[in-house]
Amino acid sequence: MSSGVKLDGTKEAVLTEKTEHVDDNQTDTSKEFLGTGKSSEENITEMRDNKELESNISDEQDLSNTSPLTEHKSAAEYEKELRLLNQWYRLDENYVPSVYSLQPISTFYKDIFSKDPVRKQQAKSKWLSSFQKLHKILQEYASIAVGQDTASMLLKTVLQQEVDQGLCVHGSPEDHCHCFKRDICDLQFNLSRKQASKYIDVHPLKPEINIGMYEAHQNFIKSIYTRLHHTNIYEKSISWGKRGIDPASNRSRAYYLERLCNDFQKIVITHFSRLIKSKKIPDVLDARRRKQILQIHRDEEILEHIQHCQGLDLRVIIRFIGVTGESRNVRLVLLSLCYQIADIYQISINLSEDFEALVQEFASLLEFATKDKALLISLDGLDELSEEYGADLSWIPTKLPENVYFMVSTSTESNCSCLKALKEIGVEQNILQIPSLTSTEINHLITCWLKRDCRILSTYQQQLLIEACVACPLPLYMFCAYKESFLWTSFSLETEVYLPPDLSKMYSWLMEKMEKNHGEQVIKRMAAYITLSKNGIALEELLDLLSLDETVMQEITKYQKVSVLAFPQVLWMKIQKDFGEHLVEQRSENTYVFSWAHSFLKHICMERYLKTCDLQLSLHAAFADYYLGHKAPKINGEMTTSQPLAWVLKKESKVSYVFNLRKLVGTSYHLIKSNNIPMLITECLFNYEFLLHKACALSVISIEEDLKAAASVERTLLDLNLLSETLKLSKKVLLKDPYQLASQLIGRLHQIVAADKPVAPGDPKKYQHLPALLSQCQESSTPVLVPSTTCLLAPGGLLCELLPGHMDKITAVAETQKDLMVVTASQDGTLKYWDLNTGKATLTLCGAGKNIGSITVCQENRLVAVTENNSFKIWDLSLGKVIYKADGFPDTPILTSAMNGQFLLVFFDGSLLVKVFDLTDSCQLLHEAHISAEDDAPVHKNHSVLVSKNSVKDYVLCAYRSGKEAMVFSAKKGQVTAKLTSQESVVAVEGVAITKEYFLVIFRCPFMGQQDIVHIELFSVGTFVYTHTLKGCCNDFISTYFINHLGSHLVAFSSIPNTSTTEIIIWNLESEEHKHLAKLPSVPVGGVCSDLHYCLAFCDGENCLQSWNLASKINDQSLTVTANKPKKISGIQDIVTIQNYPRQVQKKDCSLI
Repeated sequence: MSSGVKLDGTKEAVLTEKTEHVDDNQTDTSKEFLGTGKSSEENITEMRDNKELESNISDEQDLSNTSPLTEHKSAAEYEKELRLLNQWYRLDENYVPSVYSLQPISTFYKDIFSKDPVRKQQAKSKWLSSFQKLHKILQEYASIAVGQDTASMLLKTVLQQEVDQGLCVHGSPEDHCHCFKRDICDLQFNLSRKQASKYIDVHPLKPEINIGMYEAHQNFIKSIYTRLHHTNIYEKSISWGKRGIDPASNRSRAYYLERLCNDFQKIVITHFSRLIKSKKIPDVLDARRRKQILQIHRDEEILEHIQHCQGLDLRVIIRFIGVTGESRNVRLVLLSLCYQIADIYQISINLSEDFEALVQEFASLLEFATKDKALLISLDGLDELSEEYGADLSWIPTKLPENVYFMVSTSTESNCSCLKALKEIGVEQNILQIPSLTSTEINHLITCWLKRDCRILSTYQQQLLIEACVACPLPLYMFCAYKESFLWTSFSLETEVYLPPDLSKMYSWLMEKMEKNHGEQVIKRMAAYITLSKNGIALEELLDLLSLDETVMQEITKYQKVSVLAFPQVLWMKIQKDFGEHLVEQRSENTYVFSWAHSFLKHICMERYLKTCDLQLSLHAAFADYYLGHKAPKINGEMTTSQPLAWVLKKESKVSYVFNLRKLVGTSYHLIKSNNIPMLITECLFNYEFLLHKACALSVISIEEDLKAAASVERTLLDLNLLSETLKLSKKVLLKDPYQLASQLIGRLHQIVAADKPVAPGDPKKYQHLPALLSQCQESSTPVLVPSTTCLLAPGGLLCELLPGHMDKITAVAETQKDLMVVTASQDGTLKYWDLNTGKATLTLCGAGKNIGSITVCQENRLVAVTENNSFKIWDLSLGKVIYKADGFPDTPILTSAMNGQFLLVFFDGSLLVKVFDLTDSCQLLHEAHISAEDDAPVHKNHSVLVSKNSVKDYVLCAYRSGKEAMVFSAKKGQVTAKLTSQESVVAVEGVAITKEYFLVIFRCPFMGQQDIVHIELFSVGTFVYTHTLKGCCNDFISTYFINHLGSHLVAFSSIPNTSTTEIIIWNLESEEHKHLAKLPSVPVGGVCSDLHYCLAFCDGENCLQSWNLASKINDQSLTVTANKPKKISGIQDIVTIQNYPRQVQKKDCSLI
């Protein structure tokens, strides 16, 4: 960042990127001098203009820099100066070594804080008179008393310190700093003019140049020339004119200002252009690049916490809630913990980002801890969690896996304490109350702190401090009390040494002092904005909001006697210094913000300044208006700040975005808090560019959180529900590539919006905001593929829920023999039991295998048989180990069970071999048989054998794919008991299943000479006789099928050719009704449906189960489909580019009747 120095004749003003703390002596000199922030010379100028002070100035008070060695003074004069020094500088023996401290102005001039402007100005003038005399004494004697170098540092102005800081840069100053010098050529001939002293140091009593000040200033200018090359110094000359250098009357002044602005703008633009060209600008539109950026942000978040616990083993995960803005959000905390655990145990993961899924995935990751690599998670300050998800603590495991240790802490003083929730989760004996500090500990800590800070206290002061801390033995109170003791001096009166009795009164007392020192309205509004801000407030935001607050600016004008257009930053610096460590700067939303160091201080500010709900609403509204750009400080009628959604950097063909997270997060938050839901809807939720930028900078999950908050208030607005359902359907895509937002919205909503017509002329449309949103999608700021019609699955169908928990893709799923449970296997090497009522995993078996192809549950859920490649294993879950293993088979084994899991039957794909194992007798091989296939049945190498997943008695049903019959195999006898032949002459077997009453054989046969149709033939279990047939339609392409536990329905997944969609279809085995219940935007590769409330499936590459409640649609007669009433299905067979219009493409349909 460039720095600029502006030299006005012999007066100077500096512009730097950031002003740090000035020299302690300089700070003390101007202590409690409100609203000035001026150099010593400027204070003298103001003093000279004051008539009351002018009468008190004598000829002896010359500020020329004369040497005390050449000036003759009387003893009375020396005595007078000595008394003045002793009056204002007192020896403070509370420091080691002792120091002379400048006394506060209010020590002698009480009215300096008066609310009466006249009395305040009188006190200010008296102080300026004393200040002038002190300054003259220091100029004369400082070099002799403390040496030239120390004296130079003591008398260095704030301006000089700022210039020194601005020139101290990495590399060459010419790469960072520029100096603008103005020379008023005839100023020395106009010293008698009233305004001349603002531009040159003039003698206070006569129109002559103050030689000492003038020479000092010239030396200062020369120092800049020696440190900065002349190419970076820009000089402009102007004349004084009849009315000074007022641009309204002085044309050269107006021309100078115009040139100055143009040159400054040109230099800054050139500087940044050079900087941009020197660096590689990444293309953030690349979804892979966005993933890398998010990973960098996650790593930075982890490092923010690691730096507080240096030297600890990385298997110890620590989070200090509230250290960053992101650490206050429970969802982001969980996401960060999951990534760090995965990194520790080197697990390849693909995490969900929504809260409910992260809870399950977090619990799953804990199970990877081992005995030789145990895991400790420590979360400090849970009461600092913000209100997202109601600061939900249900994600904290009630029962920890082995080798995992979990430690949390919370405050009991805060009203938002989560101690009650922790007691409900944990065991009572595991909740420890940290005892109060003992008197011995308090004495020891105070002694150590005083030694560290090179301070001592008088006996009375130390006793008072210790007694106060013993009376309120809280560490936070002790910290505040000790910091307050820093204000005590060795000469402080006992009546001036005071400590409030408890923490609440301590903070209230702090705010009272701040109000007295800096103004009631200033502190009230500043504290209110910090308290109500989202994760803290940036400095620019705070100064802008205070500048927009009329009550604050009026108070500054009234009591500081200055009229300013913006809140003075020097006043903020004084306030920040006085708040000390109670106000902290921390990272949030990729910037740095100010917030209270402890939530209890925030609570005090809420009680003190924000008692009424109306005031809170108005301030939240002020925040929202600021972020939306409806209000901003103005200079010369123009807004001084802007709040874009992102700052765009372009370099050649690449475009990079720096997202304005403060606006993207703060706008919706404060609109919700101000109950301005209509504005939230129009400016955020149905503003395409806002949605796009928020999805890219954060994620689509953040948009869903906003929609949920808005829907809780505007329950009747149908647009919100439809948009929420649309984003849910598109979540998987948008999490990977949020730049597809426009394509997803138009592709799913176009037809719905186009069909939305008023019922009668003058009636409103059903959807009020969606048309405008889709219209904005057409004008996207980023290149997108915009469909011309609905081409994706539209909202309004059967909603899907997710069961997350696996870290890698699921490879198999199976239903259990009892209870409403399922079992899944994943490439993360785990086997999980799921309770469908709660949606949570109840048991995890690690090391089960990474390529499990099928699961069979036996012996009332105690045993689990799994296949992996050309082998199978039998696990005893009660023992957690393999009790039988067989491998080396030439063909892939296919498992099923019989007799309630007593027998395990193993068929082999591509052969006629069947093996039967008795699981109740140590997995002994009971039978080994060969089944004979029908003569014309083709035997394929892969997926040739079809076996029922369930059984009745000791019977299982098997068949060969594309054959004409199925076989009933008896596990007890080890042979085929019956064959079930189709009633049609031309058929091909596609599947077999069993209920308590029927054997089901699924055939496919020709229909009307054009298409194939599904025939499901049912045979009696008792007699093996054909009973009846269920018919499907031409749109049924069964890939996976299931029978529910009751045996009332057959459920199947029908993948539609030439599309990436699948339909859930169902048959009622008694009424023969056939329905298409739902459509999915993916193709499942496996699933189960033991209960119609839980139809489960998983897709290739996904690590979570999808679940549908079919029972909610089972009685919907509009979904019934027959062979004579097929549905028309349109799929995309090819995409063709239009030759003369390359920006447009045309799809070639493949219609299926």
